[in-house]
Amino acid sequence: MHNHHSSNDLRKKIEDYSYGLKDVIGRGYSSVVYRGNNDKTKEKVAVKVIDIRAIQGKPQKRMLEGEIDALKKLNHPNVLKCHDIFSTANNCYIITEFCNEGDLENTLKRR
Repeated sequence: MHNHHSSNDLRKKIEDYSYGLKDVIGRGYSSVVYRGNNDKTKEKVAVKVIDIRAIQGKPQKRMLEGEIDALKKLNHPNVLKCHDIFSTANNCYIITEFCNEGDLENTLKRR
């Protein structure tokens, strides 16, 4: 039996955003960053999924809370804009603008 929806099974939705579980663009200590979309505006975003269980009761949890506060306050041209933050029992999702790091690297090489 062929399941033609299998590619959709690899997409996760959070509110207005979705991301592909195969579209990993970065990994951190307790987080994975995916390339995603705002399904309403079709804008590309980056979705950072933080495993809250991995940092439960550790200094990292306070760091995360600090990072989120900082992200909410920051609005600087060279810093990723933070669109949204969602929390579930197990994960924290930070949605930021998608910026292709490769572009910066290439720009620096050309100079």
